[in-house]
Amino acid sequence: MKILLPFASTLAICSACIASEVVAQTPPTKPTSKAAAPARDVDKEAVRRRVEDWLRGCLANWEKDTHMTRAEWRATCERVAKERGKALMDDRAQRKSN
Repeated sequence: MKILLPFASTLAICSACIASEVVAQTPPTKPTSKAAAPARDVDKEAVRRRVEDWLRGCLANWEKDTHMTRAEWRATCERVAKERGKALMDDRAQRKSN
């Protein structure tokens, strides 16, 4: 149980960060047709930067006392960061279509 505690607390902290960021976001304004493509590019860039930040933070939280090797931790962090990025893009696309 002691070994799982750092991992569980890391997941709890990451989950809280995600929830606060999602709640804090304001709905985007609907762009005109000419501005739509650049807005999507900006959205993609913002999501990419956020995913990179999440990945860096996740990788920094690895401890040798966890039940995962550094390589396993990295693989998990990369998978979760990719899923978060996809979820953000899906959420933004859905809000734009409403």
